[in-house]
Amino acid sequence: MNNFGDKNTTSNHALFSALRSKLAREVCGSAMLADLLEKVNGMEESQNRPAEFKGKFDEFVGRAEEYSTAIRPFFPDLVGFLPDRRTAPASRFRS
Repeated sequence: MNNFGDKNTTSNHALFSALRSKLAREVCGSAMLADLLEKVNGMEESQNRPAEFKGKFDEFVGRAEEYSTAIRPFFPDLVGFLPDRRTAPASRFRS
């Protein structure tokens, strides 16, 4: 269950949408982009299950390492979904 309510659900969706858009602009190869977008989808789907999210986050970070400059601004919000940091993300992507 989402403990953050509808407003945060909307801002969480905006966070993942913004990350997808940034990746689409920064990633050159279509296979790499498809893989990264799949991992972002997995993180979004598991955002309310911290332990599962951690695995998805780790996969994403490992795969996106060469794009760390592009994705770095998203890290503060993404780590908010990790089990030991389970608080509402301080999103800059609210609509």
